[in-house]
Amino acid sequence: MEQVSGFYYPPSDTTSAQFCEMTEVSSSGFNVLVRAKRDGKWWMLKALAPAVRNDEVYRNLLHKEFDILCHIQHPGVVEVAGIEEVDGYGECLVMEWIDGVTLEEWLKLPHSKSDRVHVADQLLRALEFVHDKQVVHRDLKPSNMMVTRSGGVLKLIDFLKEPAGTDGYASPEQKVGGVTDVRNDIYSVGVILDKMQLNLSYRMALKHCFGPLAERYPNIAALRQRVHRLHRALLVLWLALCLLVVGSLGAFIYNKVFQPATGYDVVAEFEVGNLAYTSWGGGVVSVKAA
Repeated sequence: MEQVSGFYYPPSDTTSAQFCEMTEVSSSGFNVLVRAKRDGKWWMLKALAPAVRNDEVYRNLLHKEFDILCHIQHPGVVEVAGIEEVDGYGECLVMEWIDGVTLEEWLKLPHSKSDRVHVADQLLRALEFVHDKQVVHRDLKPSNMMVTRSGGVLKLIDFLKEPAGTDGYASPEQKVGGVTDVRNDIYSVGVILDKMQLNLSYRMALKHCFGPLAERYPNIAALRQRVHRLHRALLVLWLALCLLVVGSLGAFIYNKVFQPATGYDVVAEFEVGNLAYTSWGGGVVSVKAA
């Protein structure tokens, strides 16, 4: 999909009857994003580019995105306040201003693995909610997600693109105009999670995001459950290995403990796990492999 992106700046005195301190912050495809203030609060206005501003098809797309966002109220989805006529820009979506960076930019910064897993978990929860509302995003990629500077909260944005899908993220069937359902988003989210360099449970679970359509996870809940099951299984395995190593090391050390000299009587003998304890009285105890 061909896209045009860049930054440009309108005259500093650009204003409208409703908003002030308006600044165009980006242009992508047929949209223009404008940061503006009203009643002391910052907002993001999503307008149509001048070339398509009066085109009925694109105006309908803008209204469709408004309708979608109105029915998806979730902490992980950008909040829309309305659709309004704004001086100089025509009809605009009025959305919350997100003080943060795109996930694409966030991933370029140093973050701990636990922070990345935290953001990934938010992504899956938000997308599961969106799919439950019978909405397929169709253009999931790191540049269509924001992470707030405060609290590291992830938010999905840009719910309507035409044409939808981006090379490297779109599923094979979406590229050729095939079936478009939640499994297309699951393919895309698999690519994103792979780029996030998460823990082993995520990496093991991702292979079913990329299989043929019939073999792919049927929904996000199935993917999340698979990640959690793998995480628990790996945790149990890790604990078992730790106990094995500690037990083997303990047996090696305690088998070297001297046997008390003749004259001590055995007071008690018992076993704990794979270790055998012998109490010789007088506070002397020896331990060896059972």
